Amino acid sequence: MVDEVAARESPPVSCWTGRVQMVLGGGRVRIILPHAVEITTRLRDLRAATDSERAAFEAATVRYAETRPRR
Repeated sequence: MVDEVAARESPPVSCWTGRVQMVLGGGRVRIILPHAVEITTRLRDLRAATDSERAAFEAATVRYAETRPRR
């Protein structure tokens, strides 16, 4: 899913793309970003990701998994 509300022109920030982790009450959902950060957003602010956005998400997830510090 893509949270378009997160996009800004100044400073430039792209939309957040992530997987829905949990549907919360009150029209809110929790999504997880490729670098394992969870955010809570409104369901009405989300749209389905395009194929290219999904591919970019998957690639970023793999890169993060390969480079994140191990405990």
